[in-house]
Amino acid sequence: MRTGHSLDNSVIPSLDGLRAVSITIVLVSHAGFGTVVPGGLGVTIFFFLSGYLITTLLLDEYERSGRIDIGKFYLRLGCFRRLW
Repeated sequence: MRTGHSLDNSVIPSLDGLRAVSITIVLVSHAGFGTVVPGGLGVTIFFFLSGYLITTLLLDEYERSGRIDIGKFYLRLGCFRRLW
C-alpha cells in the first residue's frame, strides 16, 4: 500500500510547472536553438512526467476502489474528447 496523500483530482501543480518547462525546452529548440537546447530532452521530460501522473492516478483509484476501470479512467481524463 502506498503512503502519502490521495489526489482529489488530476492536477499536481508542481508537475504542471515542470511539464510547462519541458514544453518551453521544445519550443526554444524549434526556434533555432536546437544545438544549445536539445528538443528531445523536453519531449523526454514531458512523457516521463505524464507517465508518472497517469500511474499516480491509477494507483489512487486502485487504493480507493480495489480495482481500476480503464474505461472510466479515460473518460475522466477526457482523452476521447481531445482525440475527437
